[in-house]
Amino acid sequence: MPINLKTPDFNIDWTLVADKITSRTKMIIINTPQKPTGSILTNSDLDNLDNLTRYTDILVLSDEVYQHLIYDDQRPESVLHYYNLFTRSIVTMSFGKTFHATGWRTGYIIAPEMITAEIRKVHQFNTFSINQPLQHALAEYLKDPKYYLSLPALFQSKRDLFQDAI
Repeated sequence: MPINLKTPDFNIDWTLVADKITSRTKMIIINTPQKPTGSILTNSDLDNLDNLTRYTDILVLSDEVYQHLIYDDQRPESVLHYYNLFTRSIVTMSFGKTFHATGWRTGYIIAPEMITAEIRKVHQFNTFSINQPLQHALAEYLKDPKYYLSLPALFQSKRDLFQDAI
């Protein structure tokens, strides 16, 4: 069941999230940085999420495919930095979003082994293969980190240009 973000800053109302959790809740899905608002989850947000899920079987799916879209030096927090959250989380990342190859749908997940074991059971029948040329291109690109480490500055300059234009 979707929960709307609070305007004007597009924050999560954690009291509302807590009220919506029932014995039937299996997963909470989060997104940071959030598209299209650009809002990010903070330490406080992840502390709230951790407190809500710590003594439960609730999984967390954290969509972090825009992790390099960082504006005004405000870095999004990740469930990967919180041990208790990580033990119950699946983090999705995208080479496509990061390296401007969105149509190729090339990404990966990070999760504890017990979760990835279950994901692999589905994946083997869901995804037959990925295009090999893109795999080689990404491997070559990743050899020099200066390219992808400069992405936040590139995105910041594009955002600032757009803001000035409007």
